[in-house]
Amino acid sequence: MGNYVIYRDFMAHAAVVQSLGALFRRLDAGQLMEEEVMPLIVFTAFSIEAYVNSLGSRGADWNERAGWRAKIEKLHSMVGQTCAWDKEPLDFAVEVFTIRNQLAHGKPERIEMAFTVPPEEAADYLSHADLSPEWFAPCLSLEWARAAKERFLPLTSHLGALFGQIPAHIVHASMTQFDRSRSDPDAPTTFIFEMNIPRSILY
Repeated sequence: MGNYVIYRDFMAHAAVVQSLGALFRRLDAGQLMEEEVMPLIVFTAFSIEAYVNSLGSRGADWNERAGWRAKIEKLHSMVGQTCAWDKEPLDFAVEVFTIRNQLAHGKPERIEMAFTVPPEEAADYLSHADLSPEWFAPCLSLEWARAAKERFLPLTSHLGALFGQIPAHIVHASMTQFDRSRSDPDAPTTFIFEMNIPRSILY
C-alpha cells in the first residue's frame, strides 16, 4: 500500500469562464434578461483578463497590476509579435473593456432630449424615452450579447495560440494520471494522484 496525495492545478480563469458560460447558456435558452447583459459584459472582461494573466504568469517580469491593454501587448511582445487593435479578434477586447471601464469609472452625466408634443401626450412620451448615454446601449442588448459569444472564443484562441495553447475552456477533456516522480520523505513510496479536470465548460 502506498501513501497518496491528491492535487489539482487550479486555474482561476477557468472558474471565471465557468460563470460566463452559465450566462451564455441562459442566453442560448432564451432565458437571459436584458438586465443580465451588464453582468455578462463584466464577466467577459474578467474572463479575458484572467486568461491573459494565466498566460503571462509564465514570464518572470509579468506585472499583474498593469492595465489590460499593456498585458495583451506584453503577451505579444513575449513571442515577437505586435497587436492589431483595429482588427478582430483584438478589437473585441477593446470594445468589452471600454464598456467595462465606463461602468466602473464613469462619472454622473445628464442626458437631455428636447421634444414637442401636446401636453396630454407628454407623460406617455417620457415613459418610452431613452435617456441613456450612447455607450450604455450594449449593456441592455441581447443582440450584442449574442455577438459577444461568437467573438469571445476567437479572442481567447488567438491569445492561447501565441504560446501554442488551446484554452482549457475550449478543450473539454478530463485526465487522471499517476505521477511517480515525487516521493514522500516519510514513506518509502508515494504516488501523487493528479486530477486535471477543466471546471469550465463554456458551451
